[in-house]
Amino acid sequence: MNFVRDTFKNSTPSVPHFEINAFIGNEWVGHYQRNGEWIENVFVREDMRRRGICKKMMMHAISQKKQLRLFVRNNNLEAQRCYRSVGFVPRTGIDDMTEMVYGQIVGQ
Repeated sequence: MNFVRDTFKNSTPSVPHFEINAFIGNEWVGHYQRNGEWIENVFVREDMRRRGICKKMMMHAISQKKQLRLFVRNNNLEAQRCYRSVGFVPRTGIDDMTEMVYGQIVGQ
C-alpha cells in the first residue's frame, strides 16, 4: 500500500493538518486526515472493506505520530475493532461517540 500526503492550507509547523490518501497500485482505496494529534474522517472505499486497509492506515498514522486520538461512533463496531487492533483504547464517551486514544495520551 502506498500513501500520498496532501497538506491543508491551515497547516502550521506546530499543528500539522493534512490528508493521507491510500492506494493499492494506482487504485485509491481510502484516506484519513490528521490535525495535530487528532485523526479525522477515516474512510475506506466500501468495496475494499474487510481487507485490513483501515489497520494499515492507522499503522501508518502511528508511524508518523506516537500520540493520537480520534472519535468513533458507538455503532461503528468495525471501525472500533480496527482501532483497538493497533492499540487505541476507549477513553470517554460523548453522546453517540467514543474518544479513543493511542500512546501516552492514555494516561493523561
